[in-house]
Amino acid sequence: MNIGIFGGSFDPVHYGHLLLAQQALQSAKLDSIRFIPAAVPPHKKDHQLSRDAIRVEMLKFATAGNPDFFVDTCEIDRGGVSYTVDTLRVIHRKFPEQRLFLLMGADSLLEFHTWKDPELICELATPVVICRPPVSRIDYGLFAKFVSAEGLAEIKRHSFQSYQIELSSSGIRESISSKQSIRYQTPRAVEQYIHQKGLYLPPPSETQTQK
Repeated sequence: MNIGIFGGSFDPVHYGHLLLAQQALQSAKLDSIRFIPAAVPPHKKDHQLSRDAIRVEMLKFATAGNPDFFVDTCEIDRGGVSYTVDTLRVIHRKFPEQRLFLLMGADSLLEFHTWKDPELICELATPVVICRPPVSRIDYGLFAKFVSAEGLAEIKRHSFQSYQIELSSSGIRESISSKQSIRYQTPRAVEQYIHQKGLYLPPPSETQTQK
């Protein structure tokens, strides 16, 4: 079986994430996708995320009903900075007979050489590079130092062009903060959960507090 690894903050998860994962199943010929919410993303160490349990709950709501989607809390359970290579080691031990495929945007590829142990990452999993705005093409040459010619050919076979849907977690958070609708940007169950929990609302002003 081919397992897709999809990591991120998912704060909140939205339809862009879900469509990308579904497209990866078909385009990269994967059997399942494991959504892995980060504990502390290496590139967002100073960014304050919503509580782990909240992000996990939203992912569970979003993926419910799809037998090919799974929520994996290994990074949250491990704690600390969520390095991809450490996560792949854990999943490889858990599924030693399965092939792992790491979903990554073409924009992330530009910084791949700065990741922890990029060569080992490519040994543990085949990168599936997803071409999406703002990057218009995949620079496969950035893998040259980390994979063989055969490995690079494998990466090219599984990578694909994604749907161009301009959705982002930060945009959803900004919409909620400014009291704008997020209908049809995330599954209804996630939207209702966000409103129920009062997530992403701006802190009350001193005036409001005094009242």
